[in-house]
Amino acid sequence: MIIFTVTLTRQASYHSILSEILRTPISAFINLSDYPFQPNYIDLLNPGSIRDGKTKLRLHYLDEGNKSSPETILLLHGEPSWSYLYRHFISKLKKYRVIAVDLTGFGKSDKPANKNNYTSQRHDLGSLVGYGKISKGFIQWLDFASQQTEMDVGRVIKSGVIRDMKQEEIDAYNTPFPNEQYQYITINRNRMIFLLLLVVIILLIWYTKMKYFTLRGPIPGLPPHYFFGNTIQCGLVLKDLSLHEVYRTFKSRFGDVFQFWLGPWRVIVVSAKFKRHASVTIPLFRRNKIIPNFDLIIDCTDKLLSQWRSAPSDLIHLDIGQQCRNLLLLIFGFLAFDYDLKTFDNTDHNELTQALKDFLESIYPVFFLPKVVSIIYLKLSRRYRRARTIIQQYVYRIIDHELIHCSETIAERKRISLIASLVSALQNDEKTEMIKSEEEKKGLSRSEVLDEVLFFLLAGYETTSTALTWFIHLASKHPRVQQKIKAELLENNCKEDLSLEHLDSLGYLDCVITEVLRFCPPGDSSARTLTMDDCLPESGTQLYAGDEVLVPFINLARDPRYWSIDPELFYPERFLGEDKNHQSYALLPFGSGHRQCIGQDLARFELKVIIARLMQDVTFGDAGPEVNAGGFVQTVTIMPKHVGVTVQFD
Repeated sequence: MIIFTVTLTRQASYHSILSEILRTPISAFINLSDYPFQPNYIDLLNPGSIRDGKTKLRLHYLDEGNKSSPETILLLHGEPSWSYLYRHFISKLKKYRVIAVDLTGFGKSDKPANKNNYTSQRHDLGSLVGYGKISKGFIQWLDFASQQTEMDVGRVIKSGVIRDMKQEEIDAYNTPFPNEQYQYITINRNRMIFLLLLVVIILLIWYTKMKYFTLRGPIPGLPPHYFFGNTIQCGLVLKDLSLHEVYRTFKSRFGDVFQFWLGPWRVIVVSAKFKRHASVTIPLFRRNKIIPNFDLIIDCTDKLLSQWRSAPSDLIHLDIGQQCRNLLLLIFGFLAFDYDLKTFDNTDHNELTQALKDFLESIYPVFFLPKVVSIIYLKLSRRYRRARTIIQQYVYRIIDHELIHCSETIAERKRISLIASLVSALQNDEKTEMIKSEEEKKGLSRSEVLDEVLFFLLAGYETTSTALTWFIHLASKHPRVQQKIKAELLENNCKEDLSLEHLDSLGYLDCVITEVLRFCPPGDSSARTLTMDDCLPESGTQLYAGDEVLVPFINLARDPRYWSIDPELFYPERFLGEDKNHQSYALLPFGSGHRQCIGQDLARFELKVIIARLMQDVTFGDAGPEVNAGGFVQTVTIMPKHVGVTVQFD
């Protein structure tokens, strides 16, 4: 009984300031399944009572087994259980004296009504017996439990057992807590939290309405709806239109300059921070870094060709978009990590591959939400958080692996791996760099390396795979273009073999790629934030510092004022003739200026190598208007809505 006496003494000290108690009615415990035990109680004196100073706090315990045994077994429970947990143990230990206690606040024991008498430490079993080394999962449980004000105890217990629990057992675990007053917190505090949340929500609604959804100034546009902006009015949501179609509709209705409310979300890093990142990332995409990947891209493309070879010759490929994504994701894995993502195998078994796909799919909605709402969405999205966590684990593991290489090996790996180059710019002491001003910082932190990899995934893999999908669709609609590419390959002696020297001589193929990017830009627009007041010279539209100016690519690329040959035609030869010297800002698939896409040379190189390799072996056929009608569908990029082609080997 020594252990038991110590336990009771400690419990009494915990509750020396109690003023009120809650006592679950005894009737609630009648007929509990497998719990036929005689109750026992000890009264703990409560000198801190606001009444007579002698209020008793009742503690319940079971005293079973062999009372004459020289050994006593004390059964203590953790949060949020009670002695019901040991109902099957007790009969197995009948040769010993068995004491099973309901700690104060649990089971049949009294529960303090004053929330100030509760802490996570007082509830936790470790405060009584201490812990040895505990698992990460249990630490997460302690953190979770310490922050909960209410809990479905039965459901929590059920989640921790491997057998199926009966409903009567689940109900038994909930019996000590007939309502929320019995669970750590009083209803008054719940009301305060509710009111506080209500105030926060109202303020958030007001803030987002004023900041994001109020038509401003004389610039024409549709008055935005709250939260949805113009996305419902323009058909982006309900009619499943793409931003290309929306921007062209707004231009025809309001002219060259209009307001459009989509929700601000731009991946633009400013000032000194941009310069620090650019000093590391821009050199990674120079030509001398790109061309060593020629054979790698060929090998990956051959895997796609091998998959097509094994398919029936008359098969209509309705998933060309997914096949292009698989190819570019495979290339991305090698370029970024020097890692085979096995995208043409069963990707369900590749955790990183699935995480990369989940990451891209889960961030799509944030492009249409205000920044505040998008941050909340990402915090709550389990799919996004899980995908980012998995990618982070792999990236950090690869960083650690790269750091153990010798200097000679690092130099070689920098030549073939994006992340190896980023690791070479890793900060030696992140804590020291963190306290420096942005102008003084050098290198990248681990989290910034992760961000660069994710941005490369978004900006490089997704856009290039979209452009390749558009090429296949447009090529199937224009057999003449395919035949001219094949003729050019033959003229340059690369019908069978393909080399870098051959690639540079394929001028018509360059025109085809440029025309694909003009006719169907994978991205929708480029955004810039004004740093000073300005005025548009032709229209006289006044702009102010802080305004966000968005340039829709499709409106310029299809504007007849800037093109000699009808811009509504898909005609690659335009870049060999009248439109060779077109207005430079009429074609902006990668943006322009010092913030243009740093990966555009890599994207063009990938497209040229892949298309040349495909045109060596196959011809794409139009499977008919029912399945190959084209159109636009909005995702992270703008994909063709309907693509159905046949693949014939020459």
